[in-house]
Amino acid sequence: MDTWEKLVGRHQADVKTLVLHLLGPEEVEDVTQEVFMRAFRSLSGFRGDCSFATWLYHITVNLCRDRLRRRQ
Repeated sequence: MDTWEKLVGRHQADVKTLVLHLLGPEEVEDVTQEVFMRAFRSLSGFRGDCSFATWLYHITVNLCRDRLRRRQ
């Protein structure tokens, strides 16, 4: 198992729980997948100023905010 798979495995449940609370159950799978795709594409920009979990949390919250804005 490579490092990326380990990170996804370790953080996937937390991301799903956050998405569930912010958007509801109908978007959990799609948004969770998009969070990890964005994180993977942006991994070179991760400076380590915070933990990986905190960085992933911000990606998740920002993506959920974007989805909420589009709903309105």
